Amino acid sequence: MSPWKRLLLALAVPLFVASCGLSPARQIPEGFDLPTARPLGMDGLMSTRRDNIIDPDEVTHPGPILALSAGGVRGAFGAGVLVGWTATGERPEFSVVTGVSTGALLSLFAFLGPDQDADLKTAYTTVKTRDLVSIRPVSALLGTPSFTSAEGFREQIEKYLDEDALARIEEGAAQGRKLIVATTNLDAQAPRYWDITAIAASGHPDRLELIRNVIQASAAIPTLFPPVLIPVFDTDGRTFPMLHGDGGVTEEYILLELGDRVLSGRKSYVVLNQFERPEFKATDVNVIGVLGATTGANLAQLYRNETRAVLAAERSRGYDVSFATIPAEFDQESEEGFDPVYMTSLFNLGRRAILRDALWIERPAIAE
Repeated sequence: MSPWKRLLLALAVPLFVASCGLSPARQIPEGFDLPTARPLGMDGLMSTRRDNIIDPDEVTHPGPILALSAGGVRGAFGAGVLVGWTATGERPEFSVVTGVSTGALLSLFAFLGPDQDADLKTAYTTVKTRDLVSIRPVSALLGTPSFTSAEGFREQIEKYLDEDALARIEEGAAQGRKLIVATTNLDAQAPRYWDITAIAASGHPDRLELIRNVIQASAAIPTLFPPVLIPVFDTDGRTFPMLHGDGGVTEEYILLELGDRVLSGRKSYVVLNQFERPEFKATDVNVIGVLGATTGANLAQLYRNETRAVLAAERSRGYDVSFATIPAEFDQESEEGFDPVYMTSLFNLGRRAILRDALWIERPAIAE
């Protein structure tokens, strides 16, 4: 385990315990009608459903589907795949792009297209931990939801998700394309699916802020990045901020949720920013080691279950799905949370694999 991960886990447990007694209780306003509450007060922007999270009739673009998974800094692999795909001259314009956690950030670049490749490479190969977060353990003891401040991460999101990007997402919506991102609603302890294209096309004056909040929340690695409060409004105009965090806590990638009418007859690609097999490693028999191994086992099982479900649906319903995973032989260690050397190696690995036509597989080993 890297020194950064040891620090992260060592701080997380005592700070969580201490902050439980100090955090102010959040109260739903009296009379607030939670069942009718909607982001921006509008229907069709966010869904709690796992089936058909988008209206299939709105997906009129003929292109394939791309699903980008969670994976933290391993999202650099997916970034390399996208840039390498452009270099092959065969990267399609996707009808639907979905993203979870780091995949949410990747999905923005994937949806906007190859002219964003330079920014994508910069975002996933040059940024260091200190560029995104600053450690503030005292703040966590006083009741904040994380022992870091993520102003740097927010600045990165605002840099790439500006008014021009918003207009291009809206244009994509008009072309019958969809961009879908998942967060975890920590208050409901369940995933929430956001139609980023519908938000962009809503015309609401706060739509850019909402999209930025959703992307930030989806990629908010627990304890490292704070979750994000996203307000919802009931039919009487009253508001309550719901707490959204890392989409990877409840979903590793979004594919089956799109439903038969979208998936049938379309090619789908799934980029798993995850090793093709969970790495066998002797667990340190202490609190930090057990906590890290337990979290890793839980995430690996989420990947395994979802991928098995996709393969089962592919056999029974005739879907056409190809997967990409990080080869098991990649054994480089990250020296910190966001290590440019480590991420550049992963980026180059993804880029080389697709350029050599050695990327896509039909049945990833992670499903075994």
